[in-house]
Amino acid sequence: MKFSLRSLIVVTAFAGLASAALAKPSGDWLTVVVSLAAMTFVVQILRTLFQSGESRAAAAGWLLFATAYLLLVFAPWTREQIGPGLLSSQALAAVRPQTMPPPTDIDLALAWTGSTINGNSSAYTVNFNSNTSYALVQSLLQPSPPNELIDATFFYLSGHWLSAWLAGWIGALVAAAFHRRGSGCQRPAGVIE
Repeated sequence: MKFSLRSLIVVTAFAGLASAALAKPSGDWLTVVVSLAAMTFVVQILRTLFQSGESRAAAAGWLLFATAYLLLVFAPWTREQIGPGLLSSQALAAVRPQTMPPPTDIDLALAWTGSTINGNSSAYTVNFNSNTSYALVQSLLQPSPPNELIDATFFYLSGHWLSAWLAGWIGALVAAAFHRRGSGCQRPAGVIE
């Protein structure tokens, strides 16, 4: 099986990025992953518009698979109905660090007791007086969740964006293979560009 040097560099860079983003999940790593994925979307759109043949087919396949994956994971209805059942979602849940809880919505129950409002959830407690300014009340009602919840959210978001990228490259390979088969030209077996 032969690989081009460019393919080897891309696979190695992707593996390094994925390892770093998932090992120490943070907003910074999520920004890097999403930014690189967005740039890849732009490059694939340009390839689809201005190239032809197998390159155009591969770019269209990348866009189709990556977009379909993101819709399955992040679109409103599919996020709850289909997303959790995907193999990638199950894999992320299996490999997430054990110190991180799965991402959940945080519900805050409020109780009025005289001149104090008490807010409780499983993650935090909020107490403030009724004469507190509206801005402070608003900030107290939406406090930052514990770091474990933040890290878990960054872990899952980074994992899904990396999975979309991977789905895009699988789509590119599938579309290029269909194009070769449809046009009758064959590339030597095992060569990946």
